Amino acid sequence: MRLRNKLAIAAVGTVAAISVSTAAFAYWSTSGSGSGSATVGTDTNVSIDSTAFDATLYPGSSVGVTFTITNHMANTSASVGQVVADTGVSNAWPNGISGVSGNCLPADFSFSSSALGYLVPAGGSLPGSGTLALSNSSANQDDCKNAHP
Repeated sequence: MRLRNKLAIAAVGTVAAISVSTAAFAYWSTSGSGSGSATVGTDTNVSIDSTAFDATLYPGSSVGVTFTITNHMANTSASVGQVVADTGVSNAWPNGISGVSGNCLPADFSFSSSALGYLVPAGGSLPGSGTLALSNSSANQDDCKNAHP
């Protein structure tokens, strides 16, 4: 019986040693390299649509403005940090101010918007709002009568 135990222990030890050596050879290390390529898409416009004013604007007053920000990119969202009125160019409003001349200056208008940090989904739109003000300047602003964006 002792011989059987010794043979069994020897067989188990041999099998264990072969398993360990097999396991040691089963792990390889390697190195290599590869290549790939990617392309960057193009963007399309984000537009401001459906602009509406909640009252008539007079010198020294302000009115609420609502609008829709539309992302025309089909595959990616667009980040809109802030909506502003372009008052640095004569007769400038997002689509131009019509009916102005003389002492009606774009710089007399100011716009503040709550549209800060909007993430407009691909092909989607989000509502926005703000306030449009017309300063009461020391010059005659009769030329602003009947002006509209």
